[in-house]
Amino acid sequence: MRKYFINVISLFFPCIICLHYQSVAQSSQADTFFYKKAIENTVLLYHKQMGNQRGVFNGVSYYGYTFPFEEGHPYFSSGNPEQGSIVYDSIFYPDVLLSYDEVAGVVVLHQSNLLIQLLSNRISRFEILAHNFIHITEDELVQPAIKPGFYELLYEGKVRLLKKETKKIKDFFRTKGEGVLKNIETETKYYIQMNNHIYTVKNKQSISQIYNDKRDKIDLFIQIQQLSYKEDRERMLIEVTAFYDQITK
Repeated sequence: MRKYFINVISLFFPCIICLHYQSVAQSSQADTFFYKKAIENTVLLYHKQMGNQRGVFNGVSYYGYTFPFEEGHPYFSSGNPEQGSIVYDSIFYPDVLLSYDEVAGVVVLHQSNLLIQLLSNRISRFEILAHNFIHITEDELVQPAIKPGFYELLYEGKVRLLKKETKKIKDFFRTKGEGVLKNIETETKYYIQMNNHIYTVKNKQSISQIYNDKRDKIDLFIQIQQLSYKEDRERMLIEVTAFYDQITK
């Protein structure tokens, strides 16, 4: 189905700057934005000054899928490689061409005519189309509420709102002559990380249970803002999480 070349490949890129990526708690999303931009500007300036010196990406060859899909595709967003950024081996690289394979759960680097599956355990974070992903490792999990892997970071403050979109390949028959066809099925789950625990958002009621210490205020906020879990789950979770973050000391 998928073929992976076992020999390790090293790609040489313009060296940027070795930044030991630290998880800095920000008081608001605005603070996080300006903090990130400050880092990016520093890296880009360093990149210009360093000229032809090189940094290294390590990975294995990625061959993708040898069969078509009747519906859907295995990748995040449009399925096309997109300009993004990544923290790899504690080095921040802006302006790289990436794909995120949500079936295999791997990040693919596009360089010239090569497709390189980057080593997941060396990735701290990456960004595609302004969507930020973090790598949660097994060592970080206090309880087995979720599996290690890449999660989209929808909100980050004193609490984190995480999204996990998983894709699976499903076989089906349409007509006898066509044989086995392939579809992509997508499952999306949301999680709240707070006080070293990760909670699964199962329904609207579970939100109030997770934010139980501010339950009355949360319920009133949802009512006033006319937020709907059924109609726009993601927007509701982001706004409620941001509100909880603001009213929690």
